[in-house]
Amino acid sequence: MDNLTRKQLIKILHSNDFEALIKLYAETLEKWNEQNVIGKDTFDTLKLLFIRDGKKQGLKEFFDFLENPEQT
Repeated sequence: MDNLTRKQLIKILHSNDFEALIKLYAETLEKWNEQNVIGKDTFDTLKLLFIRDGKKQGLKEFFDFLENPEQT
């Protein structure tokens, strides 16, 4: 990542507006946690669980990166 992009991310992180992203993050996780993951059979249920957990993990990794962009 170039320095300009890194500086822009740090600026966003320290902005008051970042709180809106944190709220969106929490609401999105809550929505995903409330989704029905009961499929028509065991395989379908596991697939739905893995998809949901993958989305949650990806979102968490994205926000972890936003909070510490120097790691890249």
